[in-house]
Amino acid sequence: MYLIAKCQAGRLSWTEAKKTLELLPDPAPMSPPPPSSEGVLSESELMSSVYLLKGTVYQALDNHQYAAECFKQALKEDPYCVEAYEHLVFNHYYSGKCEEQIVNVTLDSSGRKLNY
Repeated sequence: MYLIAKCQAGRLSWTEAKKTLELLPDPAPMSPPPPSSEGVLSESELMSSVYLLKGTVYQALDNHQYAAECFKQALKEDPYCVEAYEHLVFNHYYSGKCEEQIVNVTLDSSGRKLNY
C-alpha cells in the first residue's frame, strides 16, 4: 500500500494517496532485519518513510496541522530523516528554539528520544 500511495503522490493525486494511506494498518512491531542485511530498512526508517509520505500528502491537501504532526512523528521514528526536518523548518511549523533542539538531539550520540 505504501508504494501505491507513493506513486499516487508522485502523480500529484493527493486525495487518492490519502485514501490509500488510510488503508495501511496501524504501526505494528516488526522484527528487525538481521544485522547482515545491508540495504534493508530498519523498522524505524520504514515507519519514518510512511509518516513522511503522510505529512507530504496532508500538506498538499492544506491540512497543515496534521502534516506537522506526521513530520514530527517521522523525526521521532528516525532522527536522521532530513526531509521531515526540512518540511518542519521551511514551512515554519517550528520556532528557532525547536529547530535548535532537534539539531542538538540529532547530533547527540547518547540515543536520547526526541521530546517536542
